[in-house]
Amino acid sequence: MKTYIKSLLMGIAMLPSTQLFAQDKLIPNDPSVIQGTLSNGFRYYIKRNLQPAGRATLYLVTKAGSILEKENERGLAHFIEHMNFNGTKHFPKNELISYLERAGVRFGADLNAYTAYNETVYQLPIPTDDKQLWKNGLLIMHDWANGATISEQDFNSERGIILEEKRMRNSVNQKLQDKYNSRLFNHSHYADRAPIGTENVIRNANVTIARNFYKRWYRPDLQALVVAGDIDPKQVEREIKTLFADLRNPKPMATRGNYAIKLQDSSTFIKLSDPEYGRYTVEWYYKFLRWPVKTETQFKNRLIQSLASRLISARFREIADREKPAYLSGTGGIGSVVENLNALQLQLVLNPERIDAGIRSFLLEVERIRRFGFTNEELERIKDQVILAANNRLTEQDKINSTELADDYLDHFTKGDNYPSLELQHALTISSLKKITARDINKQLNSLFASKDRAVIVLGPTSGLNKLPGEQQLQAWEKEAATAADIKPYQSAAIAKSLMTALPSPGKIIAESGPDNAGVTKWTLSNGAVVYFKPTKFKNDEILFSAFRSGGSAAFSLDDSYSVKNATAFITSSGVDKFSASQLAQLLNDKDMQVRPYISDRYEGFRGISSQKDLSAALSLTHLYMTRPRLDTATFSRIIEQSRAAFRNRVADPSRDLTDTITYVLSNYHPRRKPMALADFDKIDSAKILASFRERFSNAAEFKFIFTGNLNADTLRKLVTTYIGSLPANKPLAPAADLNIRVPEGLIRKDLKGGNDKKASVQLVISNKFTYNAKNVLYLDLLRAALEFRLLGRLREKEGGIYSPRVMVSPVKRPVNFYAFTIAFECDPERMEGLIQATREEIDNLAKSGVTADELQKFIAEETRSYELNIKNNAYWQQYIQQQLMDDEPVTDLLNYKEDLQKLNISESRSAATECLSRKNEILFTQSPK
Repeated sequence: MKTYIKSLLMGIAMLPSTQLFAQDKLIPNDPSVIQGTLSNGFRYYIKRNLQPAGRATLYLVTKAGSILEKENERGLAHFIEHMNFNGTKHFPKNELISYLERAGVRFGADLNAYTAYNETVYQLPIPTDDKQLWKNGLLIMHDWANGATISEQDFNSERGIILEEKRMRNSVNQKLQDKYNSRLFNHSHYADRAPIGTENVIRNANVTIARNFYKRWYRPDLQALVVAGDIDPKQVEREIKTLFADLRNPKPMATRGNYAIKLQDSSTFIKLSDPEYGRYTVEWYYKFLRWPVKTETQFKNRLIQSLASRLISARFREIADREKPAYLSGTGGIGSVVENLNALQLQLVLNPERIDAGIRSFLLEVERIRRFGFTNEELERIKDQVILAANNRLTEQDKINSTELADDYLDHFTKGDNYPSLELQHALTISSLKKITARDINKQLNSLFASKDRAVIVLGPTSGLNKLPGEQQLQAWEKEAATAADIKPYQSAAIAKSLMTALPSPGKIIAESGPDNAGVTKWTLSNGAVVYFKPTKFKNDEILFSAFRSGGSAAFSLDDSYSVKNATAFITSSGVDKFSASQLAQLLNDKDMQVRPYISDRYEGFRGISSQKDLSAALSLTHLYMTRPRLDTATFSRIIEQSRAAFRNRVADPSRDLTDTITYVLSNYHPRRKPMALADFDKIDSAKILASFRERFSNAAEFKFIFTGNLNADTLRKLVTTYIGSLPANKPLAPAADLNIRVPEGLIRKDLKGGNDKKASVQLVISNKFTYNAKNVLYLDLLRAALEFRLLGRLREKEGGIYSPRVMVSPVKRPVNFYAFTIAFECDPERMEGLIQATREEIDNLAKSGVTADELQKFIAEETRSYELNIKNNAYWQQYIQQQLMDDEPVTDLLNYKEDLQKLNISESRSAATECLSRKNEILFTQSPK
């Protein structure tokens, strides 16, 4: 039920169980799940699920996380997670990863694990159509449970990798959290048991201490295996009973303590700063305890809190649209703090030049909620959203991914939440919604606001911390709001019943072709627009659509481009036609659809998603964006004013400086890629925004619309002619101009200094022109994969110098045939030059010899397995069809992909590597501490 609660109910937690009644009904678990316990205490959950077909998700769960660590073990639970990938009883050294990669299972993307406070979870999504692979997959799970070798040599080698992972995580936000977590977590054991651990333990812990931790806590009575997928459940149960029965609990067994957090009877005020923290924020936490959801009353109470969260969020969104508040953003909701500690949370981001006014106005709105709660009208709108989500989940129950179901059973094992069947989840949601009133919501919120255990956290940049209030000042403003006499109940604006009062006069389809071998049909409309659609059954009720036309911001001058590239953000923030943004949101509240226009450098268009029922509303909104766009000048002025204030008060940000430098240099210092300056805000003009949007969208000629999903051709024909065919059309606009933005040639190095952390950032770009075709693009991807294999082996495993390299390749066809390899990583500044040299050596070796047979086998296996999943995915087809149309390439190319993979060979890879990885055009960016 975890996935259901997270997606539908936002992961909200329960109030104490004293609210429950003795006659409360237990929620039964899904009877189609086989759940059992072996004599050694090892538990298992097995569920047959056919999405995706021929695949299963396996989790090995151990209730051993960082909370169990002693002081000299801090970080070892996570360290052991790493060691389980460095050698087990049946898969020595790195053979486990290598074996799975040869079978098409990707390390990191598929094969992975995580360590939390209370558990460590190993994840293996694996094909089920290969009996030997399946058998070995279960054997890997068995080895992870009790067969890690933890050799001293591998343990010492892994220290550097984990230190680099810790370094990578050490962001400004993390540093601030490390400072306030002790007080936010009520000085509990969780406050100093972050899973990543301490540098001292990671560097110096003896391998014997790690082995003892492993023996003490990796035991069957604390473990479970979750299997969900395209399997025979009875057969899998027999295999589990046979394979895992030999696991033994140690004697004597250590007692696993109870580390539940207790509430405190006092408030906490925290005020902190960091030189690189770029915002002014205040957060309020009204804390309470989480309890598992096992009964119908607990389910209803969790739903009440979810509704409250949605109501708070919706209220503040409407306020931002209607009243132009003095703060930048404000919101709230109910969610997790840590483990069994939860809170009603309020978050406020302030305009640095209106801090006092922002806090006081926000507190008045909070007091309005506290005093008057929410109206029945507001509640009914949110109920409609929840019903819509519940109905959609029930409709798609046979299309739900196995991983989502596996998460439910994981949550049952680790948190205690029951996992009812999808039908029962739906029935409980609908029946509970019928009983919940606005009074229930308001009563729940009043109870939370009354919590004695409250924390207030005020954060800002060191240079501006004195602008933020102290505890006494904030308490005075809270008292001012609580005693204000002029606060009245909130009144929502009245809304219309439909987007359009009358349907437009339809156009016509003047030419038809297809479907082609890829299942794509083409319609040409009388106004010059063209429609492509691919009916699928991958989802029961999902339709994706998009539109594009060549042009974009390249059609405008440099000065006008500042307005153009911000146009869609301002237009969508303003609503459409006669509806403001909040009115539009309320009007579409019960619609399962989204539509967003965009303008990029070279294209303008739309992205959308819809149910079958609401496709007419989605296309109606698209029609209105193209014919009746709206720009709210008050919204425009507020956003510009706030943006200027934030820009004037921004602090040094090394990440921003590096990103800005990379973008500017890679454009060869093109003025359209120059970092934003304060004076540039003056170039964003409201009249130009509206005019440019109308220019790019008011003419339907040569727009290409793509639809993918569970489509009925006859229904789509009617909708397309009504809402797209009726759009006005004039003379076709000129295609996108070539702005001559090019990556510079030659050898370039840019070294930046920034930040106080002992962390260096490296980005290496290798680029050149090439002949764009499917074969050459495929070889570029092969080289990317091979380079990633090698850098993982060299920089991570051999050198122990990084956590994970990021290797990307970007082939483009327009405006010129071009590719760029990008390699990025973070590391110790003292090791940066050596790791850069090692990276270049690996590039040069690959350029000289091409890929190995092993690398080629792994790439073909991984791509084949990915392809098998991708061709059954609406989003993949939608993106692929659009990109092929943009590049004037055949949509049917995808059908040949598996065959094309088999044609790859080492000889041609060597030629491709020699030509594409020569490093004659290399740009190196580094950033190290001041």
